[in-house]
Amino acid sequence: MGEIGLRLALLKEIQEQENEQLLGYDYIGIEIGGSFHSFHCHDIGKELSDKFGLTLNEFGLFDSNKNSNRVLDYLNDEENGCEPVPWFIVKTKLVISD
Repeated sequence: MGEIGLRLALLKEIQEQENEQLLGYDYIGIEIGGSFHSFHCHDIGKELSDKFGLTLNEFGLFDSNKNSNRVLDYLNDEENGCEPVPWFIVKTKLVISD
């Protein structure tokens, strides 16, 4: 198996730029092959919002990363029905080109 694209991108250690607009935060579970699941795969946006005091924005992402440790503990608990893979929070940005 070759390198995983997500890992290769992270290894580049690309710094955030001023021409990027924050869209929000997603929670993803990463499979061994590099594919991933979003919290949307389980249709639990409202559940996470209610349970952890989060707000979904117009992009379908959470507008802050507050309570992220608690959310990750919840998602990484197999008893809650999410894939038994490691879950992470990711910042989602739009790169604005000139």
